[in-house]
Amino acid sequence: MSQSTAYKVIDAVKATNLPPIPMVAKWASEYKDPGSKPLINLSQGAPGEQPHPSLIERLTKVVQSPGAQKGDTTISGGSDSAAYGNVRGDVAMRIALVEEMKYVYGGQDKLDVDVQVEDVALTAGCNAAFMAAVMVVAERGDEVILPVPWYFNNEMTLRILGIEPVGLPVSVEAGFLPSVEQAESLITPRTKAIGLVSPNNPVLRTPHRL
Repeated sequence: MSQSTAYKVIDAVKATNLPPIPMVAKWASEYKDPGSKPLINLSQGAPGEQPHPSLIERLTKVVQSPGAQKGDTTISGGSDSAAYGNVRGDVAMRIALVEEMKYVYGGQDKLDVDVQVEDVALTAGCNAAFMAAVMVVAERGDEVILPVPWYFNNEMTLRILGIEPVGLPVSVEAGFLPSVEQAESLITPRTKAIGLVSPNNPVLRTPHRL
């Protein structure tokens, strides 16, 4: 005789919309390639090709080094490759990222870009970064403004955390650029952030125009 359990999916999870990726994948599987017009996937940033052989070789070498000797900084700074690394991310990678930020936003002289390694933390993808950022600035009952069309994971994250996503519509007539004035009209005492992310930039506006 089976017994019922107290297991229950919380309302915040049930309130989220289903991600569209499985539906789009189904459409793609039904697409008949006419030969001259192959299907081009622009829906995600997921790579469609295998990693470069040099990357696979390097990863294999790291994985096969169960305990780099102390003082050996060639693999994970001398730490065990199977152990936890720096909680804020690999230091060498963070240094490289800071240098790139300074170059991209400050030019070759890297001026006026006040970002240090201590300011940077790495996450396992943009979804983890968004959740971490939102959890720092907002709590249940707060609001975050998201331009529409929004990145579906952002909306799901907010609803799971009990934070209300407020849509900021964009239009063809405005070139899909969010309106500052319209955004201001949506701000309330509960507004904690305005999200801008490339998936709700369908016409690929350049950063200086955004």
